[in-house]
Parts: sequence; structure tokens; C-alpha cells
Amino acid sequence: MKIKILLVTVVFLSTLLSLHALTYSTVENDEKSTNILDAKISEEKTRKDLTVNHILFDDVASEQNDNCGEATYEDVNGRITIEAENLVVASTNWNVKTVFANYTGTGYLSWDGSNNLNSPGSGLITTKIKINTPGRYRFQWRSKIGVGSNSTEHNDSWLRFPDADDFYGEKNGNRIYPKGIGKTPNPNGSSSDGWFKVYLSGSTNWTWATSTSDNDAHQIFVEFDTAGVYTMEISGRSQFHLIDRISLSNNASNPLDLTNTETPCANSVLGVNEVATKSRISLYPNPANQFIYIDNNTSAKEFSSISIVDFRGVEIMTSQINANNNEVDVSRLSAGVYFLLTNAGNYIKFIKR
Repeated sequence: MKIKILLVTVVFLSTLLSLHALTYSTVENDEKSTNILDAKISEEKTRKDLTVNHILFDDVASEQNDNCGEATYEDVNGRITIEAENLVVASTNWNVKTVFANYTGTGYLSWDGSNNLNSPGSGLITTKIKINTPGRYRFQWRSKIGVGSNSTEHNDSWLRFPDADDFYGEKNGNRIYPKGIGKTPNPNGSSSDGWFKVYLSGSTNWTWATSTSDNDAHQIFVEFDTAGVYTMEISGRSQFHLIDRISLSNNASNPLDLTNTETPCANSVLGVNEVATKSRISLYPNPANQFIYIDNNTSAKEFSSISIVDFRGVEIMTSQINANNNEVDVSRLSAGVYFLLTNAGNYIKFIKR
């Protein structure tokens, strides 16, 4: 009897060990499968990020070949239009937001840093602009207060054009200059080291009202005597001041029209064709309003899906593509410059009007 009990016990323990081994093996295999899946996802993300980075690098090279140098924007017939949310604001306290309605583009900038009422330079945004049409430009931005109901609070930011030939406020033919550049008279209120305090007034809604000099509003002008690349600088002053769009106009037609497209540098047909040759795919029409149609040339790699990214590398949309469906609806995209990226690594730049 003792031998039978012993045998049963051994068989029972053996069965338990086998079940434990099977369970461990299953868990281990599940973990391996999960790790493999995670690795594949990571690999795909890395491939996509590298492709996007390559596109952006290639586009910078294309822009430089078009004599843009460091310029991100350029004037087109005396008009420069910039969506503020497309400015480079990394490592600043400017943030892209969409809380308040009726903005243009994909959002607006909000200064979420501290108040810098007498010390410009915090949260510095530096943007290079190519001037093709020398002359006098009026500066305006479409802005809004981001908190409260008093249009004289949270209503201003700092502005400077450090390498322009002249930068001043003007009212009834009389000019004022930023403090710190050796020119007088200077504005009422804060100003320092070539910076103007630029404020809105009279509205709590989005407005193009753009002035300097407290209680003595002057319009803002900047002069460029020769064609070339110049610098625009913006920094945070009043917390929760919101900036939607920026306009510089040298007697341009309807410069504040909200349907005006941005004027990025090197958005010429030459720039687009250079990228198309490298990518070996093409699309039409370019620029586009509602639909684009993709021509997958026989020399290009076959692909089945596309992504559209903006010039910051942010993915905006995806779509499936095949021989019977080469149409992509881009009607909901904001006006600007985009890249179409295929899952085979082909790419092309296009413009949405």
C-alpha cells in the first residue's frame, strides 16, 4: 500500500512540474512575442522618423539651392504671411493651442511663461525672412488676450528686427524709435535694446490692432534697403498673450485677408520639381485646392499607403492608395507646404492653397 501511495505521489508531482513548465514556456513565449511586436513597432517608428528627418533635411538643402540661405519665409510681391504656430518655439514657453475659436491655420501661439514687463528676450523666437522686394513694410499681427475681459491686460509681446535698416513706430508722419539704439524720440512705456512692446487694444477678440507706445498708439514699420535675408525676433512679455498670424506688407494687395496663404521660402515650382525628381513620384495639381492625384511611376518603389506631414514633421493624415484609387482629399488641410510620404520611402513636397 505504501508503494502505491508513493507512486501516486510521484506521478502527481511530475504532473505539477510539467504543468508549471508548460505555463512558464507559454508566458515566456508570450513575452518574446510582445517584445518582437514592440521591436517591430519601434523599428517602423524609427524608419518613419528617419524618413521624415531626411525629407526635412533635403528640403533645407533645396531651399538653400534656391538662395534662401537660412530664410524660412520670403516676400511674394511685397507680402509676407506667417502662421504663428509654424514658428520654431522648441525650448520656450510659447505653446501651440486651439482653445479659442476662429484662429487661422492649425492653431495659435500662447505665451505661457512669466510676465517680462521690462526685460525682453525671454522665450526668444528667431525667424529669418528673405526680402525680394526692398522697401518699407508695415508690421501687423493678429492677436488676442488669452484670459480675462480687459483688453489692456495680457495683450502684448516684444518685437525686434535687429538687422533691418530701420525699425520705428509712426503716427501722423511722426516717428518714434526703440530705446537702446541711439535714436530718439522713444515710445511711452516699456522699450529696451531695440525692442518694441507691441500691443493690441479695443477688443477681446482676434484683432489686427498692432501698436507701440502706451496711450499714444503708433503703427509699426520696418525698412529693408536691399534684397537679402533679415531677422525677426519675438519674445514673451505679458502672460497669455495669443498670436495667430503675422503680416508684413510693402503696399501689397489685401495683406490681412485671412485666405492669404503663407509665404514660405523656396515654395517655387523649381523647388517642388527638384524633390519630385529625387522621389521619382509625382502628383498633380501642385499647388492643390481640394484633391491631389498620385502618379506612381514605374521607376519608383511600389507603395500602398501615404502619410502627409507638415514642414515640422507632424503627421497630419494617412490614406490608402492603389492602382484604382490614386486620389487624396486634401480639402481640409490648412493652406501651406506639406510633404507626401509613402510607405515605400518615396516623398514629394506639395502646396495646399
